[in-house]
Amino acid sequence: MKAWIISSQPETALLYHVDESTQEGAEIREVLSQYCIAIREIPDSALGQTISAFLEKETFAPGREEPHTGAVILFSSVEARKQQEVLRTLRDRGAGRGAIKAVVTPTNRRWTFEKLFAELNAEHAFMTAQRAPEGEKGNGADE
Repeated sequence: MKAWIISSQPETALLYHVDESTQEGAEIREVLSQYCIAIREIPDSALGQTISAFLEKETFAPGREEPHTGAVILFSSVEARKQQEVLRTLRDRGAGRGAIKAVVTPTNRRWTFEKLFAELNAEHAFMTAQRAPEGEKGNGADE
């Protein structure tokens, strides 16, 4: 029987387009630090490499597509309960509302950041479209 040993990754939040010079960016970093979650910036130059390679600090491969325009907070090796606490704290402080939040999974670890961001954008657009008609129907019924 073969045993698969997975090296323990530190709890990390990968931040993309979360500007530390803004109040919101500083607030996000403060909350992550409060929960002892390491922070790593995702530069545009890392978009062409896989999430796994980035986490394992391998060399960067340049991105091939246009950089993602929005902010992203990507949790790696942070247990679900702790993630929920962090998200609740961010919400209570009014920080990170515009950022897309996601978790590194065994599947998306093999994706490039470009692919992950494209998937996140598609999911976000789908969820936004699902919510919009309900609000419009409610407004139309009141007229």
